[in-house]
Amino acid sequence: MNNLKYRQKSSYETSTTSPTVDPNVQHWTTVVYDSLPKFLRDNNYIRGQHRPVLPSFRLCFGSIFRIHSETGNIWTHLVGFVVFVIISLSLLAIGPHKHTLLPMDKLMLGVYFTGALVCHLLSTVYHTCKCHSPGVCHVFHALDFCGISLQIICSMIPCFYYGFYTQYMKWFYIYTGAGTTLFCVALTISLYPKFATPVYKPLRALVFLVFGLSNVVPGLHLYYILEPQFMYCWSLVVLQGMVYVLGAVIYALRIPEKYFPGKCDLWPQSHQIFHSLVTIGALIHFRSIYRMIYLRQI
Repeated sequence: MNNLKYRQKSSYETSTTSPTVDPNVQHWTTVVYDSLPKFLRDNNYIRGQHRPVLPSFRLCFGSIFRIHSETGNIWTHLVGFVVFVIISLSLLAIGPHKHTLLPMDKLMLGVYFTGALVCHLLSTVYHTCKCHSPGVCHVFHALDFCGISLQIICSMIPCFYYGFYTQYMKWFYIYTGAGTTLFCVALTISLYPKFATPVYKPLRALVFLVFGLSNVVPGLHLYYILEPQFMYCWSLVVLQGMVYVLGAVIYALRIPEKYFPGKCDLWPQSHQIFHSLVTIGALIHFRSIYRMIYLRQI
């Protein structure tokens, strides 16, 4: 009898038939990796605790409050989104600082907060709804990449503005123009279905790598022209970049679940760590920009 149960379990785990939940039901159970449809098979080191296909947005958003393999991915950026909502409102709308900020300061902070908020929100929605259907998964995955692209360019603009302030403003326009061009290319890569195919995966990775590393040249430029009191701000920007790179490496290498397959089905997973480091890096970058605003005002 025990052998029969074992054989039945093995058959289920290796099945390629995806269990799909009736959109009218209230309850569903998690499934193992091998029973997932192809569009949900992303990390084979996460062996269980996956959501089945939930062909209802009500069920997808209801899963936010359930425990499964995507719970950590959802909440790490959902919490980050709430944190940036609180910070942005306290500075730009309801806090005492709103009266001391110049219009240009508010604009630059608004640009930065827009990127951070959209990136965190689209990531949260993607991880919430990816189990809906292949089409929905593809659309929100593309929007997730758009959010990443927007955060990169919205981080660049305020940093360049306060770094190349006044006498170096021509460099602000040059670097912002170059960054905007790369942003448009990355946006095209993200949204055009042709580039979502495996054939163009190396090209897509290359574009985002170049886009992400495009801050290196202006960063070195800033190092040589910034006044000494701005070196702390510059060091924060460098630290933020290191945090992002660390997160990307952990995500790419699937650490720690690669070394403990099946042991990180809920947490900690590489994607959760990556999300957490993205939020931490974004907060460090915000600290750098806000410090620059203060130094330019005194």
